[in-house]
Amino acid sequence: WNNQSLSGIKDLVFKVAREITFTVGGVPYDVRMDTNSTISNAAIHYTPSPKMSFDVEGPLGTTGFCNVSIPMVFLNASLNEWVVRVDGIEVTANITESRTHTFLFFTYSHSKKTIEIIGTHLIPEFPQVIILALIMLFSLVAASLVRKVHGDQRPKNTTLFQ
Repeated sequence: WNNQSLSGIKDLVFKVAREITFTVGGVPYDVRMDTNSTISNAAIHYTPSPKMSFDVEGPLGTTGFCNVSIPMVFLNASLNEWVVRVDGIEVTANITESRTHTFLFFTYSHSKKTIEIIGTHLIPEFPQVIILALIMLFSLVAASLVRKVHGDQRPKNTTLFQ
């Protein structure tokens, strides 16, 4: 620190860890971002493809980076199927995974930009058990209505073998 001026400190880049919690069907999923950018407007999208998006912003003329840690039970894809876009343009990302998370590292030039991380599987808004139960319930209601409207039209006193 000898002979250091405060003006020399302005060139230091600080890494910030940010955790964004997405809640789907009442279950929270934490996505961690190690970045030197300001993050805002994080969202998940089911169509046309499963993805998460967020905005990044930083000082013009500097390079921004993100190392995003995504739980596999939340958003997933095989290593070669992930797509990362910065303002709609696909960028190369270094992608690795553990047993539970996928890690995507990518860089961009700073200004205000929208990042899209596209996978192939996103946790459904409604758990599949609920969807199956609803289908069964609607089937039972429909069958009851048909029987009530048309009456019991089964033949009487018939046997399988005549």
